[in-house]
Amino acid sequence: MLLAVVFLLVSALPVWLATDGVRTGVVRMRGGSYSRSKEPVFFWIIEALYGGLAAYCWYLALDVSLTQ
Repeated sequence: MLLAVVFLLVSALPVWLATDGVRTGVVRMRGGSYSRSKEPVFFWIIEALYGGLAAYCWYLALDVSLTQ
């Protein structure tokens, strides 16, 4: 059960980055940032990747909690 909690805590970072990016219009990442108005394709690709990472962490938390 502790491992499931760890996966849920790890998923907080991409969720926070995704919501901050949608709210401000600028998504931050390691190599820099992308603006929704200047580079919309890259902005939404990064948003989708953050969402996919959070969904995968939620899946892992659910899988770990159901198999124990």
